[in-house]
Amino acid sequence: MSIHATLRHYAWVIRHRCAFILLGITICTSVTYVVGMYLPPLYQATCILKVSATAMPDGDTLAHAQMLATNYTPLVTSPQVLQATAQKFPGLTVNQLQSMVTSSSIGTSQLISISVQATTATRAAQIANTAGNTFIQIQESRESAQLQTTLQQLSPLITTTRLKLDATQRQLGILQKEQGSGQAISQQQSLIDTYHNSYNQLLTHYSQLQIQKIHVPTLLSITQPATAPLQPIGPPLWLLSVVVAGLSCSLLICWVLVRDWLDASLKTVDDVIRGCGLAVLGQLPQTNNLKKSARLLDFSLHKLEPLRTAFAVVGMNLQVLYKGQPTLLCTGLNHRSGTSLVASQLALTLAHSGARVLLIDTNLQHPSQHIIFNLPNTQGLLNHLAEMQPITTNPAAWLAQWKTYVPNLWLLPTGITAAHSQSQISIPALTQLQQCLQGKNASGGHADATGLIDVIIFDTAPLEEGSLTQSLAAVADTSVLVIQARQTQPEQLNKAAKLLEQLQAPILGVVVNKRKARHYPYFYHQPHALTHGSDRHALVTPLTTQSVSQASCITEISPQVELPETPQPWQSRELLKPSTPVAIQSSLPAKLSLPSMRTSAPQRFTSLIPKTNSTPVHPETAAGQPENENEIYTAPELPIASSLPQQILAETTEKKNTPQFRRPDFWDGTTIESREQLT
Repeated sequence: MSIHATLRHYAWVIRHRCAFILLGITICTSVTYVVGMYLPPLYQATCILKVSATAMPDGDTLAHAQMLATNYTPLVTSPQVLQATAQKFPGLTVNQLQSMVTSSSIGTSQLISISVQATTATRAAQIANTAGNTFIQIQESRESAQLQTTLQQLSPLITTTRLKLDATQRQLGILQKEQGSGQAISQQQSLIDTYHNSYNQLLTHYSQLQIQKIHVPTLLSITQPATAPLQPIGPPLWLLSVVVAGLSCSLLICWVLVRDWLDASLKTVDDVIRGCGLAVLGQLPQTNNLKKSARLLDFSLHKLEPLRTAFAVVGMNLQVLYKGQPTLLCTGLNHRSGTSLVASQLALTLAHSGARVLLIDTNLQHPSQHIIFNLPNTQGLLNHLAEMQPITTNPAAWLAQWKTYVPNLWLLPTGITAAHSQSQISIPALTQLQQCLQGKNASGGHADATGLIDVIIFDTAPLEEGSLTQSLAAVADTSVLVIQARQTQPEQLNKAAKLLEQLQAPILGVVVNKRKARHYPYFYHQPHALTHGSDRHALVTPLTTQSVSQASCITEISPQVELPETPQPWQSRELLKPSTPVAIQSSLPAKLSLPSMRTSAPQRFTSLIPKTNSTPVHPETAAGQPENENEIYTAPELPIASSLPQQILAETTEKKNTPQFRRPDFWDGTTIESREQLT
């Protein structure tokens, strides 16, 4: 990835998290300001010393004083001065004074500034004056001692030099009386001059030192004593706030970027494609604040419009990827991933394409298909799977009791699961049921008679909740995996894909559920090698919601062929009363919200749930009741609204003669005849 793209991504992340960064800066700055307000005030007092040097022989007294001020400045905070100052203030240590007292020379002048910071104004002034006086006393004592030592050292030298000078003068007088050579006299005169110059220099130095010793008490003086300040100097709240705001901004930006890099969870379909190399069916948006009475298929609610459009995309991608596998497993990685909802929509999509679909709810822990379709759950898989003889004897009659109000769709719920467990589901019996309904023999080949069901969809529990899902995966031909956005890592998805591959139920496509608007693809993906097969992943770029309006050029939907005997949904309140007789309402709702292509005119989506509390009608008292109890009531044929946009309806209804559903290999010409057996 290029540096330009990386910087743009960083800028996008910072802009996307701008609210979080600003909130963090505001909180840190506010806390700093509030804490600073409750801190004790800080006062600063300053004492100014003046260095007065004695007159120098060269006359540059001011330069000498400036040099002394520069040399004396670091001595003010020396341990000796601070220790002597601390002794005058009980409870004050040298370490505390080192943090309180500072000294500095004022420009190039002969002045020294001593500043002290304390929590009270009076204490700051006292410490500053005491430190100045202590330094003056110590420095005067030190200077006097040094001058006295120097004078004591010069005194013997002066005496010795005087004696040598006198001896040399006597020797010169002797040479002159004896009329010595001129060279000897000249040498002796030169030696006398040398001793005389040294003697004069020593006397001059000695006299200067005596003068300095006399002026030592006036060497240092306090020209401006410290006074108690009226206003505190700190803590500087505005400065602390600015510093904390800058530091918090930098740390929060680093945290946001690091968190963006560490968060490699799967949030969009692009993450699944680029991170795992798996085909995808689509992504479903997060839908919140649904009423408890709302059913998952009630797309008449305005807030479910994005969900309805997303399911239309999933359906079209399914039609592209689906190769006619007779059994399909719909599972997830964890609980609440939305497997049941996706399974019901896959069943609806295949049923509307012309396939005869049997949806089997095998999620014994959390069965929900009967709630989605608003059907009873008193009888189901756990009740009928143990006795296979009625199924094998008359499969059409057995299958008719599971007919839903959706054409070409049958639902086999779990049944009452209180007295059953996963160990009572026989996989061989389930395999026999599959072979019986799909017209297969025991060896897996096709029987002479055409099957009653084209596709069987298993709605199973997540892979992490037991071995039943893995057993069903061994029975299925392909699988659809549902993951929850930002709850699944690529490693988990790859592990699940490898497991399903080993169970000979390779993933047909992945559905990303509960995707929020703030979820964005992972930027730091590495190139992924497609190791999960090549034929199933030829389509790695799914249709998006924006491409629904162009779906007519991708797929064509054939007119719906409806099987007879379509009973209407049960009222949800009757599901809680097992003793209530089987009742059929007098008519279907005027408009259903399930996807269909039976009508050419677009329909407005209304609720699937009846809005009136009508009383169920018993079959024995219903008007027009059949004489035979086993005869199934025929509901009035009403139009079903489409779940696709109006543009697709107008374009696709003109292509009624073009079949959309891809027939399985065992589909032959006796399909319509086998359907007539259901009547």
